[in-house]
Amino acid sequence: MAGETSATSRQGSKDRYGEAALSAGYQFGYNPAKQRRVMTNKYVEKHDQVWRIKDARVALDSVIYQFRQGRSPEAIQAAFPALSLSQIYGAIAFYLDHESEIDEYLAYNESTEEEFSREIARLFPRGAALKARLKQRLPEPTK
Repeated sequence: MAGETSATSRQGSKDRYGEAALSAGYQFGYNPAKQRRVMTNKYVEKHDQVWRIKDARVALDSVIYQFRQGRSPEAIQAAFPALSLSQIYGAIAFYLDHESEIDEYLAYNESTEEEFSREIARLFPRGAALKARLKQRLPEPTK
């Protein structure tokens, strides 16, 4: 049974992009298995290699990016009304307590997003052109 559990957990721990990234031969620098500390928290959990706010479908990334842009917890709550103010403060506290690990996780996600965006643009040039036109119409985010 122990072999089945480890095989299942390995299978379930593939990155959020699935088999496509592995079969395409992408090499990623971030390795979740290298994390030495077990990071648990009342407000944050890791599920399928994605950090999320507990009892919500909001990724930790979303809260942290807004926090990094200088938004207050109250402003973040206005952007994510499904979260309580205590969940937002808890997520920020978790980030500050584990800043280097979470920064590494965020950098990994950003790099894989860039790689996949390039690959999608190569495979679907018309879609990439449409995305570029839409980005030009969007106003710059304010701090």
